[in-house]
Amino acid sequence: MGLVPEVMISPKTLQNWLAMSYGVDTYGYNRMVILAVDSRDGYSHGHVPGAYLVEESHTDLWSARSNGISVNSFQVPTRAQMDEIIRRANIDSDAIVVITGSNITSIGRAYFNFRYWGFPRQQLKVLNGTTTNYAAAGFTLQTGDPPVPELCQYSVCNITGPASFSSVRASLEDMLLVAEDNDSDTIIIDSRSPEEYAGKPGSTLLKRNKGEYAAFEGHIRTAVNIDYRNLLIDNRILPREDLLKALNKHNIDADKTSFVYGRNGGSDSVLFLILDGVFNWPVKLYDGGWSQWGQLAENSMEKNGLLQADSPWRTDTLARSASISYNKSFGFAVAAGEIFNAYATEADAIINLDLDACGKKDQSLQTVPAAPGYQ
Repeated sequence: MGLVPEVMISPKTLQNWLAMSYGVDTYGYNRMVILAVDSRDGYSHGHVPGAYLVEESHTDLWSARSNGISVNSFQVPTRAQMDEIIRRANIDSDAIVVITGSNITSIGRAYFNFRYWGFPRQQLKVLNGTTTNYAAAGFTLQTGDPPVPELCQYSVCNITGPASFSSVRASLEDMLLVAEDNDSDTIIIDSRSPEEYAGKPGSTLLKRNKGEYAAFEGHIRTAVNIDYRNLLIDNRILPREDLLKALNKHNIDADKTSFVYGRNGGSDSVLFLILDGVFNWPVKLYDGGWSQWGQLAENSMEKNGLLQADSPWRTDTLARSASISYNKSFGFAVAAGEIFNAYATEADAIINLDLDACGKKDQSLQTVPAAPGYQ
């Protein structure tokens, strides 16, 4: 078995690298680029010295994209978004990328985005904790911007080998299959609160300004519930032995492929970071989460979803979801006006577009089979 690179680092380790320079590691990386995932205001109040801002917003972390069936606001960023981050921070094949920030869920999301766009584990480091933890360890924060780096022309398309899109990200079709298959080699993990998992009405607010919710609540069939907050202490990921105890309770191990989801690609990113970054176990993240899954319901008066009853992509069935409760029945307004294609033949236009963006499109992905359970 080959060397497994460590992803998580302590504030002390990062401070030592800052003080003594990174040097050259086992994999040949010879310099360090630090990123701070934060709001512009939070960044200006203090960040790890030398860190470049990755905005905790749709500018950098998410993108509103369609998988062919529906548009969701919390999808992986595009090539253009990632290349913009890479170029303004001068990231290339010689640099390790150290991800810091003010919120562990956003830090996890940034880590997932880099993994999706092909960055290997050994090129990524994640501060175990937030900017606050770094300061609490006795290290000084910086308030000003770092010097503007030299012009960089590196791109995600320069990364050697095929993009890792489908190896770390689960499409809607993937989730439909694992929900229905009862395969002992796969396991679905719901990272939300027990109340959300149990289908508490009014759990998934989609449009705060309008007070509109997802069509239904519940969880994906066969999913186990691990509230991501139980895997943290003081904004830091628990020690490895404590994580193992928590995961082993649900028979999660290196021999299974885990499919993690949350509300919108935030809390589940912490599970992804743990499974991929700490343990190097096979894991895929469904970034649409319940904000997408909970909308794919029948468009009847009672259910108020946006898909026709015979759509192959409906998720509000006992074959695909459990603990179902329709928000309209409990007096909650349901989000409307979204663009849906109830009879789409493609379940993941996003991967096709991203492969095409780097000239790596596999022609076998042109034809996507009908959803499982649909004739």
